[in-house]
Amino acid sequence: MIGAGIDIGTNTMLMVIGRMDGNDLVVMRDEHSIARLGEGVDATGTISEAAVVRGCDILGRYAAIIRDMGVSRVRAVATSAMRDATNATEVRHRLEQALGWPIDVIDGEEEAGLTFIGTVGTDDRPATVIDIGGGSTEFVKGTGGVVSASRSIDIGAVRCTERYLGTLPADRDAILKARGEIRTMISDIVTLIGDAGRLVGVAGTPTSLAAVDQGLASFDASRIDGYVLTAVRVHDRAEELLRYTLDEVRALPGVHPQRADILPAGALLLDEAMSVLGADSVTVSTRGLRYGVLLSMLRQPSS
Repeated sequence: MIGAGIDIGTNTMLMVIGRMDGNDLVVMRDEHSIARLGEGVDATGTISEAAVVRGCDILGRYAAIIRDMGVSRVRAVATSAMRDATNATEVRHRLEQALGWPIDVIDGEEEAGLTFIGTVGTDDRPATVIDIGGGSTEFVKGTGGVVSASRSIDIGAVRCTERYLGTLPADRDAILKARGEIRTMISDIVTLIGDAGRLVGVAGTPTSLAAVDQGLASFDASRIDGYVLTAVRVHDRAEELLRYTLDEVRALPGVHPQRADILPAGALLLDEAMSVLGADSVTVSTRGLRYGVLLSMLRQPSS
């Protein structure tokens, strides 16, 4: 049986298609697209028509791939932007029409749990996963596929950019305000999580930073997945990105042009999170929520 897991986020729409071979997931296709569905949601409370059109175009393309590959089970989940938008019901209906499958709007707790499953699976080493999305950031700790603590906070790379860092180079006062408010929002994470153990970072911020650190001309999952970024390197890179113009960020090898405007904010978020957690490094993963959605679905008996 072939399945598809789809992650409809604030910034990206991601889809992984695969099947189980015993206990192992065989990935057949992994799609990445930037829709920026949550553009302006923090300020207006609604998802714009332009964002809906972008999202429908992407999901229409995903629907064609699903048909062509003979996928028999699909689960699509939507996260922060769809949780927050006042017009989410209407938007979900239009996105479902484009995709041809239902879309579940999941809460932060389920998002964190599925992200953990998709990122570290049944690895028996204690780990804390940080997922810096567009509208929210999830922290989830566990061992052997079992979650022991999780927290979702309403700040991500898009939201942080729109609130504090809309112009590059960023104003120093804006940077200090962003750092202070982010630190306040995540200050209780240490109490909840305790010793973070191995820190694993998923989503576009850590993968982009890994690509930039290696000077990759294009995305290469084999060189990004498992790459280790030190806390010092993350801090220095965040400060560097915040000093750059948008064109200078775009010109860096490894930066997707559509992600350039939010990468400085994402790097700042990761920097603050690592500081609060006392982590000296983060291991980058190219997996995440869509993998957890697919794995949890394929492991359930079909009805």
